[in-house]
Amino acid sequence: MAMTREKQEGGDEYRSSGAEHRPTGISSVRFHPGNLKVSRGAMNALTPEDRANGMARHLNGDWGEVSEERWRANEDALKQGLPLLSSYQDRQGTRFSIFTDRDRSWTTVLLPAEF
Repeated sequence: MAMTREKQEGGDEYRSSGAEHRPTGISSVRFHPGNLKVSRGAMNALTPEDRANGMARHLNGDWGEVSEERWRANEDALKQGLPLLSSYQDRQGTRFSIFTDRDRSWTTVLLPAEF
């Protein structure tokens, strides 16, 4: 399924709409995340299902609600071995990010205030 992106009202932030926020499976993974970490804030604020859905989207290259510039930077980062950053909202509207370091040894789920 191809992902489409919709511009959000009042800004340059985008939301992907093709995945309907469900994991698409292991066969779509575009990179390996290394060790997985969840910050204390994300552990307390997000359900396991929301964390897993965000991680699946991140690994599948659905960067979530990021600017067009960040989306392109992530696409380039996949090829150049640079850090990856995604941004999502859970079902209650809590924003969270997922960050993968440049050597792909760690991927962390965290809240924006913890970044």
